Amino acid sequence: MFEQVAAAKVRGTHMLDQASRSSQCHWFVVFSSVSCGRGNAGQTSYGYANSAMERVVEQRNAIGLPGVAVQWGAVGDVGVLMDTMNGDNDTAVGGTMPQRIASCLQILDSFLWERGVVSSIVLQEKNMSRTNDAVSLVDTVANILGLKDSSKVEQTMSLADLGLDSLMNVELKQILERDFNITLDSNEIRALTFKSLRELSCPESATAATISTGVSRAEGLAADGKTASTTVARRGSLINNTALFCDAETGLYDCQLLLPTNCVVPMTEKSIDADADKSPPIYFVHSIEGSILPLQEVLSKMSGRVYGIQCTRDCPCSDIVSLASHYLKIIEETTGDERFHLAGYSYGAAVACEMTIQLESAHLAPLTLTLLEGSPNFVRFLASQYRNQEANVGLAAEDERQISALEALSLSLLETNLSKLRKDLVAQSTLEERIECLCNIFTQSEYFSHPELLYDIVRCLLMRVMSSHDYSPERCVGSDVTLVRAEENDSRLVLGDDYGLKQHCSGTVSVETVPGDHTTCLRGSAADRVAQLISQICRQ
Repeated sequence: MFEQVAAAKVRGTHMLDQASRSSQCHWFVVFSSVSCGRGNAGQTSYGYANSAMERVVEQRNAIGLPGVAVQWGAVGDVGVLMDTMNGDNDTAVGGTMPQRIASCLQILDSFLWERGVVSSIVLQEKNMSRTNDAVSLVDTVANILGLKDSSKVEQTMSLADLGLDSLMNVELKQILERDFNITLDSNEIRALTFKSLRELSCPESATAATISTGVSRAEGLAADGKTASTTVARRGSLINNTALFCDAETGLYDCQLLLPTNCVVPMTEKSIDADADKSPPIYFVHSIEGSILPLQEVLSKMSGRVYGIQCTRDCPCSDIVSLASHYLKIIEETTGDERFHLAGYSYGAAVACEMTIQLESAHLAPLTLTLLEGSPNFVRFLASQYRNQEANVGLAAEDERQISALEALSLSLLETNLSKLRKDLVAQSTLEERIECLCNIFTQSEYFSHPELLYDIVRCLLMRVMSSHDYSPERCVGSDVTLVRAEENDSRLVLGDDYGLKQHCSGTVSVETVPGDHTTCLRGSAADRVAQLISQICRQ
């Protein structure tokens, strides 16, 4: 009986796995159940069969093959719940609500680009008070840190100073997202205090400037008394190093920094070592911001001819293939036929991969290819995080894509009333009108110097985000690749330790790790280590 129940899913998945390994399979998707991940009395065989499918997916991922298992919760509109349990779309099942078909299809579009086991459920609305939530959150964090009485701890001391390690960070991140609908990155979690934890759970007792994770010039907001009627935590941040783009004196965003004018920028001064200046040049491709500024500390620690590649307003950033071709032409104008080393950070890693593919198509190749915290799968995964999973059901896919990216941009730079912003953007009929709408909001905030540059800034950022989601290499990279990965970047739990590079590379993929997360690995002693590693790779 047990085998009869499990055979269809277990044997069927194994056969599909074997059959698809010899073909050009881009997606391998199995539907599991939340009852597999969390258990459910009376469904042991069902849970076992789903678990077997998930293990097949993980085995595929381990050898670089695509595969994702989706643990669905209760599904609305159709199925057992509707047909045999006299249910409807408002029927609660085990603390969850049925997820509508339109919502399932929308989130599946994001899941297609992920790896391993993912889950999608709609939690039933809680009836407990926010005061109880506050106590629960503080006590939970204290328990994670091993503190018996959180009230005896300095309330303004950061969790990092209280001993929060990377595993605790992951656990707390999951609790905040699952139970409190709060999305923070690893760096922000380490900066939390018990005081801010209470404020996160009780927003009515805190000012927007205190608890927001998307505010520029927080001190100015507090002094001016400016708050938003509805604020939300970020789904993800397009610009992780916002302070780098602010004027030190005024605290305003400097639009001239967000819109570079030079495509190629020398990052090191002329060396007193003549041999270093004779060594082949190193070209480093920018991150999603389009500027090389986030990499300045790392690249300044390197010797020889090191150049940063930046995205100016004239660059064709609507797709990565065109952008890569454009950058190769710029490099040829700069160094002629001389061979060079190539590297890229985050979004720039995907661009560097495409540049290498185009060079190899012309029977050329960079001397070395180094990817810092990025890969094609990585940038696609990050782009999917910016998409609003509570989107308008009736909105065209392209419109939704544009609006979600513009929302993410706004959330990265300013405290945002997301529901009002979405309503304003939906009301516009063209992309140009939506960009203009967001630019007007930015201008009215008075947090941007040179606001006349905002349209080009928003347009270029938007194009790069959408091209990240669209890009999938048509060929494998033939050159050997070195990935320099941050130890505390949680994306490896989804993409694998190599960020899915073996899926797109026929050469050897080596992985080096450095301290910090996606942002902090570019600062301090971590920046020293990154510079040292890249220099060693280029000398090999």
